[in-house]
Amino acid sequence: MRRYGVLTAGVFGVSALLAACTGTTRADVIDDGSIQRVSTTVATIETTSTAVEDTTTIVTDTTPETTPETTPDTTPVTIWQPPPVPTVLGPTGAPMKPPVVRPAAAWLPNGVPAPGSMFRDLAADESLAPMGPVVALTFDDGPSQYTTQIVNLLKLYGVPATFFQLTPQSQQRADLVRQMQADGFRLGVHTKNHVKLADADPGTQIDQIVGSIDQLEAITGPGTVRCFRPPYGSYDQYVLDLVASKGLATAMWSIDTLDWEKPDWFTIVGRVLNGAQDRSVVLMHDGGGDRTATILALPWIIQGLRDRGFTFVAVC
Repeated sequence: MRRYGVLTAGVFGVSALLAACTGTTRADVIDDGSIQRVSTTVATIETTSTAVEDTTTIVTDTTPETTPETTPDTTPVTIWQPPPVPTVLGPTGAPMKPPVVRPAAAWLPNGVPAPGSMFRDLAADESLAPMGPVVALTFDDGPSQYTTQIVNLLKLYGVPATFFQLTPQSQQRADLVRQMQADGFRLGVHTKNHVKLADADPGTQIDQIVGSIDQLEAITGPGTVRCFRPPYGSYDQYVLDLVASKGLATAMWSIDTLDWEKPDWFTIVGRVLNGAQDRSVVLMHDGGGDRTATILALPWIIQGLRDRGFTFVAVC
């Protein structure tokens, strides 16, 4: 599915079967050259009291019952294992985190980011070429009490979007999450507790990334989560390795509205309209604080971008 947004009746004939028992039925056809006369005589059926001995022999199958052999399922079961923690030796010989090697942006032909890739805009997505200028709206830190208003506005204007969720909040609003999924919105993970992952130990990184995937897919279904967005844009090499090992892409952004600073709504509008370019990914928030200004800005953002010839698409 691209990201932008029985009964038959039979007539049964019933035929009668006529049976003649212990009687005679005969048809005599007399041909006089011009007239054909058919006469039928039915003999009277007499009922007799003669008992008919049933000589049917009942044969008992004495073959021992056997259980059919079954072929064991030899399909290998893949159990996810965390990748090894990368380390290098520092100048003093002590282990230290290695430098980050950012994976390239890549998309599958159906417009889904390739597993293990990383992107900040949609420039590498060749499937968008026929559409002209496009832009993607994304929302972080929900779901919250503001999410429904944002979703309703997007539905009213027919705009697809992607939501990167803090999954304990997803669990608290599971019905809303399922409805968002049914309405065609894309859902990604944003950790459990908005942790700055570059400063976290590997165990915490695993819990925050893998645990959040498990929590969201428990609501939306296995294999439905395709993207991860790191809080604060904070990551290290192990974060990227973990995301790739789970078959997800790392989703960043190219326009930050800074709506988390709670500016006036028209400031948010200006940041989007002034910064928008073809294939931009816009970062806004539907949780993490008062999002009234974001809600007020959204219709102006949508109309302003449409007036400039943009089409909206979702990511992930």
